[in-house]
Amino acid sequence: MKKNLFFVVIMLLVAISVKAQSYSDTLIWKNPTEVKIYPVPIEGPFTVKIYHVNEDVTIYIYNGIGRKIYETKEIPETETVTKKISLEFISDGIYCIVLQTKEKILLKTNLYIKR
Repeated sequence: MKKNLFFVVIMLLVAISVKAQSYSDTLIWKNPTEVKIYPVPIEGPFTVKIYHVNEDVTIYIYNGIGRKIYETKEIPETETVTKKISLEFISDGIYCIVLQTKEKILLKTNLYIKR
């Protein structure tokens, strides 16, 4: 029970962090960027969807000690970038995901991977 409650709290913190970042983007940039990461909790492949973006986006994922374990550059064909990510090679834990364009960081938040 306590373990499940811990996972729920972590997922709520991630959701709040993603929403807060989207809100701050609305305040800072004229063309707001919205990011969705699903499903939550992450138990296998997951999807990163970035709306209202008109430049290349690089997705980085770091482990708990700051080592980059994943990187991909996505070139938007429309104003939406959708990337399905499968990290079968990693173990359970908390990871950091960063979505970045050449000019700015769109999102920096934690992901909880649970297999």
